[in-house]
Amino acid sequence: MIKVWYPAQIKTEETEFYLNEGNSIGSAVKYVLPKSVFNYLDHVKTNTYKNPKVKNGKFPVLIFSHGLYSKALGYYALLEEIVSHGYNVLNINHIYESTGALFHDGHIRFFNTAYNQIHNNQNMADRFWSSI
Repeated sequence: MIKVWYPAQIKTEETEFYLNEGNSIGSAVKYVLPKSVFNYLDHVKTNTYKNPKVKNGKFPVLIFSHGLYSKALGYYALLEEIVSHGYNVLNINHIYESTGALFHDGHIRFFNTAYNQIHNNQNMADRFWSSI
């Protein structure tokens, strides 16, 4: 899943919630808490808008990848700041490696320990470090 952040022309667009359902429920599952525990974050005011018009111009692109068993949308303040300086940001939510990924049809995929054990092993670490 990829969310694109970009400099925009804002008129009357609605703002987005700080966390979507996949991220809030996934975080609750991670910490063995009730699924509704992070609902209070729905009251956090963001500067991220639903489907605004792209601002005219050319902007550099930054690819943002969250940490293992983290959430891609948990970095709103950082990503909003980067975009406010004229960057496009491709925010990747790694399915099965994040706390939760909400799909457009409403289903959610959570962190998957078995997937993590298969794909995030010593071989992958060696390949990563040798490529740097």
